[in-house]
Amino acid sequence: MRPPHSDHQGAAGSDRGAPDVIRVLLVEDNPADAYLVREFLGDQREPAYALDHVETLAAAQRSLASDPPDIVLVDLSLPDSQGLETFTTAQGWAPDLPIVILTGLDDHRVALEAVRKGAQDYLPKGELTALVLTRVIGYALERSRKDQAIAARERKFRAMIEHSSDVIVLMDHAYRMITIHLGDATRRHTSFSPDVLEGEDLLAYIHPGDRDAVREALDAMPRGSSTARTLTYRFLQASGAWAWREAVATNLLDDPAVGAIVVNTRDIDERKRAEAESQWHKRILEAAIDSFPGVFILLNEDARLVMWNRNA
Repeated sequence: MRPPHSDHQGAAGSDRGAPDVIRVLLVEDNPADAYLVREFLGDQREPAYALDHVETLAAAQRSLASDPPDIVLVDLSLPDSQGLETFTTAQGWAPDLPIVILTGLDDHRVALEAVRKGAQDYLPKGELTALVLTRVIGYALERSRKDQAIAARERKFRAMIEHSSDVIVLMDHAYRMITIHLGDATRRHTSFSPDVLEGEDLLAYIHPGDRDAVREALDAMPRGSSTARTLTYRFLQASGAWAWREAVATNLLDDPAVGAIVVNTRDIDERKRAEAESQWHKRILEAAIDSFPGVFILLNEDARLVMWNRNA
């Protein structure tokens, strides 16, 4: 192996800020292999490539910190790092960048392990051509963009859950609760922890007076449809008390991305208590009006009759 040094070169142009230039960091200590990569990329125009070549992992760290590339090509056997550790170290420094492994004859097993751990691809040096190299780079960049878009959506979804007042439950076909997501806003209202309920039958925790209606509503949901059903029921608490819940259920068992019945449920216990209290006050008022010995008539602001007693 040659003494380490850093060789910064622009392939197909030195304007590293141009939007149509793909910036490549090559971490390779073999001069012959580095020369091939430089030549293959230097012939390209659409897109063009700007190559930053270093020979050690330490030099790669400095390059990543000072001028991050669009993609990293890294040999696993370097003067200051060997094997899978080379990839995991580079990935730790640049977790959002696509990394392609350049492999020698004896590195295929380690390269596959690197792909399992997050590398976008690996490329045997013996198969290196301009077409193969640019194709691998293009595919790796596209997969990385898609992966980052998916990760961004997942972060947004999790942020929505964490700040939501809903509990999101995923159930299987037998109505077993397989996954439960609790947001920070719901944790104080939930007496059972998710690990207690996961794997349990939802219906077993629903009040016997509501259970048949909930089962019928769930059974009637069409599979593979976005049609949602609204359910209202009393749910068992760890204390043994019952609390009112309102849920919106959608059967996505046939959706390969979900494979579950999705239930968004929220606590409506206070609302139910307020409604019951309002009904009680109404009955008391009606009883008092009916006991009035004279005629009682109540009109609203539009002079419409809204309440009267039996003597009216």
